[in-house]
Amino acid sequence: MNILQIKEFVSLKKFVYTISLILIILAAFYLRSAAIGSKYINADDPYLAYRIADYFKDNLTIPKNDTLRAYPYGWNWFMGGQHLMWFYVTGMFAILFKQLGFSTLVAMHFYPPFFGALTVLLMFFVVKEIFENKKIALLAALFLALLPANIYRTNSAFADKEPIAAFFMMLGMLFLIKSVKKFNWKFSLFAGISFALMGMTWGGISPIIMTLAAFSLLMIFLNQFSPDFTYTYLITSLTTIGLIFGTKIGHIDPLALYVNCLAIVIILLQILEAKLKLFAKLRFIDYNKRFGTYTLLIGLLSILLLAILYKPLGNKIFPYIYQIKEPMFPRGDVVATTVAENIPPEPKELLLQLGVGYSVRTGLLNFFSPIVFSIFGIVIFLWNGIFKKIQLKFVVLLATWFFLMLILGIGAVRLLFLTSFPVAIIAAYALYYILEKTWPIKISKYEIGKAIAIIVVCLTLGLSILAGYRFGRAMKPSMSENWEQALLWVKNNSAPTDVILSWWDYGYIIQKIAERPTYVDPGQPNVKNDITLINSTCRNQQVAKLFTSTNETEYLDWIKSLNIKYIIHDMAMIGKYSAVSKIASWGEHIDSILIIPYTGSRAVGGQIVHQFGNIWLIQKDNQSLIPVLVQGNQIVNISKICTADEIITVDPNGLPGCVFPAADAIAYIGLRCKENIGCEFYDLTNTLFVSMWFRDAKDLKHFKLVYKNPEVKIFEVI
Repeated sequence: MNILQIKEFVSLKKFVYTISLILIILAAFYLRSAAIGSKYINADDPYLAYRIADYFKDNLTIPKNDTLRAYPYGWNWFMGGQHLMWFYVTGMFAILFKQLGFSTLVAMHFYPPFFGALTVLLMFFVVKEIFENKKIALLAALFLALLPANIYRTNSAFADKEPIAAFFMMLGMLFLIKSVKKFNWKFSLFAGISFALMGMTWGGISPIIMTLAAFSLLMIFLNQFSPDFTYTYLITSLTTIGLIFGTKIGHIDPLALYVNCLAIVIILLQILEAKLKLFAKLRFIDYNKRFGTYTLLIGLLSILLLAILYKPLGNKIFPYIYQIKEPMFPRGDVVATTVAENIPPEPKELLLQLGVGYSVRTGLLNFFSPIVFSIFGIVIFLWNGIFKKIQLKFVVLLATWFFLMLILGIGAVRLLFLTSFPVAIIAAYALYYILEKTWPIKISKYEIGKAIAIIVVCLTLGLSILAGYRFGRAMKPSMSENWEQALLWVKNNSAPTDVILSWWDYGYIIQKIAERPTYVDPGQPNVKNDITLINSTCRNQQVAKLFTSTNETEYLDWIKSLNIKYIIHDMAMIGKYSAVSKIASWGEHIDSILIIPYTGSRAVGGQIVHQFGNIWLIQKDNQSLIPVLVQGNQIVNISKICTADEIITVDPNGLPGCVFPAADAIAYIGLRCKENIGCEFYDLTNTLFVSMWFRDAKDLKHFKLVYKNPEVKIFEVI
C-alpha cells in the first residue's frame, strides 16, 4: 500500500466516523422530538419555564417578585439559591424563536432534544479523549442517544432543567479530562465555569461535585496526586464553588460541599508539606512520602470520632451519610417521600431505563442491556487499570463516577438520568472489549469469533435501538385538553386577584394557563415565618389537612382569608389521595381509595352477583345493591354503598367505608395503613375530597360544583 492509498484509506475512515457521528446525533434528536408540534408540554415544571420564558421574551429579565407563586407573599427569584440559568437559557430560546417567527411553545419543544443531541456529541469527544479510540466513543454516544433514562429527561415534552444542565456537565467533563491528561489552566478554568453553569441550572451539580471530590480523595489515598493534577482539581473545584456562591445562582448540597472542602484542605496541606518538609524526619513510617494518604485517613477517622463523641456534630454529619442511600429523602421531609420519581427503582425499572426492557419483556435477551454490559465492563476496566493498560487517573475517575451515579440511581428513579452517562461509557468499553477479544478466535477453519462478535453487536445494538425508538417516540405531553379547557374557564370566570387552590402538582399549569395566583405548586414555595400555616409544617401539609378534613368549616376562615375563589381536583387525585393523607398526618398513616376493576357477573340462587375482585355487589329482585367483602369462604358486609346523590347504610355493623359503584369499576373508601402496625378498613366517606370528587359537593354548604369535564372538577368557595 503506497502513501496515496494510505491517505485515501485514512480519509475514508474519517469520513465513515464523521457520517456515523452525524447519524447518531440526528437519531438522538429524532428520538427526543415526538412532542414537537403538540399543543402542550408536560404538566408540571415545564410550564414554569414556559411562563418565565414568555415573560423574559417581552421584558428581557425574570420577574423579581413573582406574584403568581406563594400567595400572598409572592416569590423573589433573586433571593439566592435559585436555578436561574434555566430561565435565562429558555428565555433566550424564546427570543430567538420569536425572531424566526415561532411561538415560545415551539421553543419549549425544541430546546430539550437540541441540548440532548449536543450532549451526545460531547459524549463522543469525552470518550475519545479518555480512550483515544473513536470506536468506543461512537458506541458510547450511541448508547447515550438510545438509553430511555436519558431520553425521558431530554425529550421535547420535558422542557425542564436537565437537558441544559447535562450539556454543561459534559462540557465540563471534556475540559476536565483534557486538563487531567495534560495540565492546562485554561481547560481547568473552563471546566470549573461549565460545572458552575450546570449548578446554576440544576441541583444535579451536587453529585458531580461529589464525584470530583471522591476522585481527588481516592487519588490522594493511592498516592497518585501529581502537581499537574493538584492544580487541575483546585482550579476546577474552586471556580465551580466560587461562581455558584458568588453569583448566588443555584446551590450545592452540604455533603458535596463538605467532601470538597476536605479534599481541598488535604491538597493544600500536601502542597505545604512538599514546600516545608515538616514531616521529613518521620522516615520510619514513610510519612513524608505518603503524606496525603495518611493525612486523609487521620482526618476521616478524627471527623468520625468527633461526630460520635460530640452529638451536635454527629446530628449534622450522619443524616448526610444516610442520604446517600436515599438521595431524594432529606431527613424528616415527608413530602419528598410521596413523590413517585424520588422512590428507589425496582430491578425491572433498571432494565427498562438503562437497558433493553422496552424491546423485550423478559428473558435472557435482557442480558444484552447496556446496564448489564456496564457491570461486566467495570470489572474489566478496573482489571486493565491495575495492569497499567489504562492510565490509572482515568480508571479512578470513571470508576468513581460510575459507582456514585449507580448508587444514586438505585436510590431514586429520577437520578437514573445521571446514571445513564457513565453506564453508556462503560457499556461501550465492554462491548468493544468483547469484540476485540472474540473477533480473532478460530476453531479449525471456522472463524467462530467473528460470528460471535456479529451476533453480540446485532443483539445489543438492535435491541437498544428498538427500545430507544419505542420509548422515545411514545413520549407525549402529560398536559391534556380537559385541563386546558378547565383552566381557560377559570381565567374567564375569575378576577386576576382570585386565588386558585389545588394539590401542589397543578400549581404551574394554573399559573401559566389560568394566569391566576396559587397557594402551592411543584416548587413547594415555603415562606419563612409563614403566617398562613395553621399547626402545619409546610404549605403542602396545610392543603393536605384541608382535603382530608371531615369538617368543611374547620378551615373555611383560612380559605376565605386567602381570597381563594376556586378549588380544583382531577381524576388523578384518587390515586394521589394516599400521598395527601400521608402528608396531612406527617407520616403517621396512609389512607387509600381503592379502584377495583369489574371482573364479571353471575347468577347465584336468584341473586345477581357483580364481581369487582374480592368485593362483590349482590342484587336480589331489583333491590338495592349490597356490597360485601369476600375472603375465602367468609363473606362480610360493607357498611355503606354510595352514589353522587346519596349514602345508603346497608349494615351499620359492617366493615367501615363506602363503595362507589360504576360501570367498569368500583371505588372502595377506604383503607388506613400504619407503618409496623398494618392496615385496617377506615371510613373516609365524609372527607372533603371524597365529598367533592365522588359526590360533587352535594352534601356541602360552602363549596359548589361550578364546572366539570371527564377529567377535572372545579368548586367555588361560597
